Amino acid sequence: MIPDDVKERLKKKYNLEKPTPFNSEQRLPPPRNRTEYPATTEFHIDPYKGAGELLLGMTPDEVQAALNFQPRAGRRFHYGTDTCDKMDDYRCCFVYFKNDTNKCHFVEFYSERVSVMFHGKNLMNIPYEEAETFVRQYDPDIQTNGTGFVSLALGFGVYAEFAFENTSLPVETVCVFEKGYFAKNKE
Repeated sequence: MIPDDVKERLKKKYNLEKPTPFNSEQRLPPPRNRTEYPATTEFHIDPYKGAGELLLGMTPDEVQAALNFQPRAGRRFHYGTDTCDKMDDYRCCFVYFKNDTNKCHFVEFYSERVSVMFHGKNLMNIPYEEAETFVRQYDPDIQTNGTGFVSLALGFGVYAEFAFENTSLPVETVCVFEKGYFAKNKE
C-alpha cells in the first residue's frame, strides 16, 4: 500500500487526476427491470403474428418496451444479407430485423427459462418426437429437415440438432416467423 501522503505528492508532481479504470469502454445502462432476464417468461404462439408480447413487425424499440429489457451488450450482430440486417439477443430469444424496414420478421426462443406455448403445451425442452406428434395434430404437412421441423401453415418451427438420430432429445429452440419467410430464403 502506498501511504496517502505519498499518493498526494505524486498526484501534484505529475498533475494526475483520478486514475482511469483499466477497462474504459462505454457500458450500456443496466436493464430497466434490474434483472438478468426479461420479466416475461411465457410466450403463446399466435400463427404469423408473433408470440406473447413479441409481435412480428415490431421495431427494436418496441421489442425492448414489450420485454422491458435491453439486448445484451456486445450481442448485436449485423449481417449483409437481404433478409436480415441485425439480431438482438434478449437472453431468452434472438430477434431478427429486416434490412429495409428495421422490423422484426423472425424470433428464435432458446432459453430454458422461458415457455413457448402452442395450444396450451410448452414446446421448449420436451422430447422432439413429442413436439412433432403434438404439432402434427394441427398441421399434418409440417416439413422436417433433419434437425427439426417447420410448419408453414402455423408460422413456427422447432430445432433439435440430432433429432433424427435420437427423437427423445429435447427441443432446443422454437422460432416464429412472418408469412413468406422460408419461401424467400430458399432462393
